[in-house]
Amino acid sequence: MQGIDSEQMINDGYFLLPEDMWADIAAGDKIRYSMKSHPGATYGGTVGYVMVVDGERKFRMSPERQGGNNFIHSTSAMTAIWKKYAAGSAIEFKLITISLLDKKKSIAKLEARVEALELQLSRAAKK
Repeated sequence: MQGIDSEQMINDGYFLLPEDMWADIAAGDKIRYSMKSHPGATYGGTVGYVMVVDGERKFRMSPERQGGNNFIHSTSAMTAIWKKYAAGSAIEFKLITISLLDKKKSIAKLEARVEALELQLSRAAKK
């Protein structure tokens, strides 16, 4: 168990997964995760297998530290999951992140422009 440090997670090759991608986690994946019951801590290990019990997705985990016991966690008890990717993936993720940030900025500028044009139209309609 350790504290959450996003920069260190990225340096270690782990990337935060959006919740809608949690269903893509498969047996053999190395993950770190935080639990609702301990929000400031992260746990990690290798996914032994994935199961769905009563519609709820669960992972059987083998812990990172040697000598630890295997355990099962439900995704509903987790608040965040980081997945380890192959060495060299960091640059691809950074490029994607930069591209998405650029797109968000462009969208924000366009939305501001639309608002300004709508304001001009409403003023013109009042005249």
